[in-house]
Amino acid sequence: MMYKEMYWASEGCLWEYIQRGCMSVDAMEKDFRKLLAFWKSIYLRKKREETRDDRKDI
Repeated sequence: MMYKEMYWASEGCLWEYIQRGCMSVDAMEKDFRKLLAFWKSIYLRKKREETRDDRKDI
């Protein structure tokens, strides 16, 4: 599901750019970097929490 969410968000961003007529590569890169940072904060946090929970079982 994680990859589908990333794909849909990326596709949505590109669709918005096309609808607005904004094709600035710098702006697109900036927004995609924000998305990547957001996904990392969510999915890496989940992974850290799972690892922490696994350690409690030991």
